[in-house]
Amino acid sequence: DLIGVNYYFVQNADIFRFLTHRGEIGWKYTQLGWEIDAEGLYDVLAATYRRYGKPLVITENGLATVSEQKKIRYLREHINQMRRALADGIDVRGYFPWTLVDNYEWKEGWNANFGLAYLQPGARELTLGSSGKWFAEFVRTHPQP
Repeated sequence: DLIGVNYYFVQNADIFRFLTHRGEIGWKYTQLGWEIDAEGLYDVLAATYRRYGKPLVITENGLATVSEQKKIRYLREHINQMRRALADGIDVRGYFPWTLVDNYEWKEGWNANFGLAYLQPGARELTLGSSGKWFAEFVRTHPQP
């Protein structure tokens, strides 16, 4: 058995702040106004493993932004937290970024740029962004988590 973990952002109990904040502000927030906190991934992995004692797979982890550099930083920092968890004895078996290609989100429609690759408007060609190229190189040079 495995347990899948989806992790995107940290959210404090102040729902009014979350509902009123929209848009990216520097590094701290995504295109959807979600607060970025890579250490939160470690906390979720540690708590889930402590509670259930089963191997974990990070089935979704990503952010919506048009900034390729921000995506790379996000991936790097979250992967580092996964590696920290591994070093601490937490059994993490895999990591899957969300998502390969920009997709339709139920609430946001096509306005959430999660993809490591994207379609140019009006084109049928898939373009791998620099974040996708970075992730491909990372996987090639680090075959084990």
